[in-house]
Amino acid sequence: MSYDDDYGVCLFVGRKEDETVPFTFYYFFALDIDQQQPVKMTFQRRGKKMVSMSCPLDDIKGDITLIMPNVIEFSNSADSVNLFAVHNKSDAVSFTYTTTDGTQKDFKFPLTGFNEKYLEQFI
Repeated sequence: MSYDDDYGVCLFVGRKEDETVPFTFYYFFALDIDQQQPVKMTFQRRGKKMVSMSCPLDDIKGDITLIMPNVIEFSNSADSVNLFAVHNKSDAVSFTYTTTDGTQKDFKFPLTGFNEKYLEQFI
């Protein structure tokens, strides 16, 4: 689990006990996000875009949440993205979203040390 104190964003990675690779990524937002609009998620390494995708938001028990499976397969192509691998190779993920008043905003969530934090679960 990672948390950004400035923006109130939390990343939670879930995995089954018998698996070493996570099966689901949860991003919890404590921002003024318009839940009806998708969030653009862009993974970056040293400021350069690696992977970018537009994602719908979910409302789980009053929390604004983005829930993503580890492997995302795109319906209009043969391409897929392994989020675990992308998290490990990236140093930040940028979220572009629409606020409840219609304004476009962007913030960057650091991923530095993600791999080390994840591996601590097995020690």
